[in-house]
Amino acid sequence: MLPLFALQKLLLFLVVPICIAIPFYYFNRWLISKIRPAENITRMLMYYLVMLPVAFVLVTVCIYIILRGYLWMKRD
Repeated sequence: MLPLFALQKLLLFLVVPICIAIPFYYFNRWLISKIRPAENITRMLMYYLVMLPVAFVLVTVCIYIILRGYLWMKRD
């Protein structure tokens, strides 16, 4: 059986990215339906210009939450 700290780390490293990925997936689907990047190159570039900062922010937030949770667990 896993010790409690290992189980907490496992949950932290699995649950946080999944909880971040689910809204990102639905936002991406919504954005594709609104911008329709397959129609022409301008719409595709607009899609990329929107998605790059969104992806960067979500990855940064995910890393921040994981690090804060890991450091909080290490404190005890």
